[in-house]
Amino acid sequence: MSINPIRFSGIASGLDTEQIIKDLMKLERAPLTKVQQQKQSLIWKREEYREANKQLLSLQSAINNLRFESSFQSRLATSSNSSVVDVKVNSSAAESSYNVKVHTLATSPSITSSAMVNPDSTKIDMKATLNVADYTIKVKGPSGESVEVNVISGTSSRESIISEINAKSSVTGVRANFDSATNRVFFTSTKSGKDSSIEISDSNNLFNLDNSLKDPTSGVFKKTGTNAVFDLNDAQGLESSTNNFSLNGVTFTFKSTQSATDSMVNVSVGRSTDAAMQNIKDFVSKYNEIIDTFMGKINARPDRSYSPLTAEQKESMSEKQIELWETKAKVGLLSSDDLLSEALRTFRNTMNKRVLNAGEFDSLSDIGISVMSDWREFGKLKIDEVKLQEALTTNPEGVINLFSAVPSDVTKKEEYGLAERLYDDLKNQISKLTKKAGSATIGSSEAVDGSLIGMQMKEYNSKIDRLNDKIRTVENRYYKQFTAMEKAIQEMNSRGSWLSQQLGQG
Repeated sequence: MSINPIRFSGIASGLDTEQIIKDLMKLERAPLTKVQQQKQSLIWKREEYREANKQLLSLQSAINNLRFESSFQSRLATSSNSSVVDVKVNSSAAESSYNVKVHTLATSPSITSSAMVNPDSTKIDMKATLNVADYTIKVKGPSGESVEVNVISGTSSRESIISEINAKSSVTGVRANFDSATNRVFFTSTKSGKDSSIEISDSNNLFNLDNSLKDPTSGVFKKTGTNAVFDLNDAQGLESSTNNFSLNGVTFTFKSTQSATDSMVNVSVGRSTDAAMQNIKDFVSKYNEIIDTFMGKINARPDRSYSPLTAEQKESMSEKQIELWETKAKVGLLSSDDLLSEALRTFRNTMNKRVLNAGEFDSLSDIGISVMSDWREFGKLKIDEVKLQEALTTNPEGVINLFSAVPSDVTKKEEYGLAERLYDDLKNQISKLTKKAGSATIGSSEAVDGSLIGMQMKEYNSKIDRLNDKIRTVENRYYKQFTAMEKAIQEMNSRGSWLSQQLGQG
């Protein structure tokens, strides 16, 4: 550890030695400033590479959707009367047709009280009104589990009882709500169907429930739900505990009932090209976006008059000025870059190649996707949506094969589908960019890692450390020299004063 020498700043000489040394050190710091600027440019360049890698990962995700047959096999279901039967399908649904008639809907059991005489939440004085000090209400729901709610005179209120019932709803499957507009309490079940019921044991009928629901033997108020009853094709009187019924990837939702004379609702399931069309359009859009971005970086020319700012330069600038300056300083960092250029050439070659033994469609142009020949478009793709729609409709298997074919002999690269080829191309290019700049998700832009730029960063850090050591040594030497000069001048001044005194005495 070096110790700074004692510094005398112009005490004897009258010189501004601090400023003189500061000016001298500007020259000494010039090499350090240059290295720091080079390091900053490298940091920005790494950020550019990492951003390019993120875009390639995004394109890889888009092309991945075209590598699998399931991405092309979407289904579309229609109902002749969706107000009675609505329908949804998944990709596993087979092309088919169904006739449905809905006789009854599934219901959840519910019990509603009559309007209460005293509906507010004041404390219940059961000893005065019911001639009891306390008693228990039992609630049982579709779960088959029952819970007890203790009602204590002068402490409990309708509000507290309802709150306790709801606190135990996870056990019973029963919830209670008070409606202030009608002064009624509603007990509802979380499940529907004939096997779902609500049972309330309340010997004093604190909630003023309908006595017609009371079992004369047990004294329990009970309500049971109903199943949905429907006909499906030739099968009559089918039942479901809910208003949803699934069969072969098709989910029917019953919304209202029909009379005996109403005609059956026809549900048809067919192939849909919407998902495949959208997946292809998304891929083309992302592909063209990357070409625009990469070519913009490759063709940008740096302005050498804008170098990374030093800390001293930033001190005299506003944040907006710094931002504008650095924006210009970052232009052209990847000018004529080999990695980006190689990626675009590779992609363009893949998109232009045919797929051997693919069948009717063995190139993108066969399904309405062309590689633009105009050199200013740099090989971007263009879609003829009418032709693509026709290909997806008339020969969906051919389109699937063009993108996702995998030959039985994996060595026959020319028989792989275009999506498979491009996916591998992207994998290779992403790997090369990662080796160059490191992972975009691990470490900061200044991280020293195993990437090429990471190793360069390590070299710059070492060089900066060495230059800082050298600068400190030189600066200390200057101070030491000026301090020696000050001491010498001070000693000369002292001797001069003594000599003057001696002469004056003589």
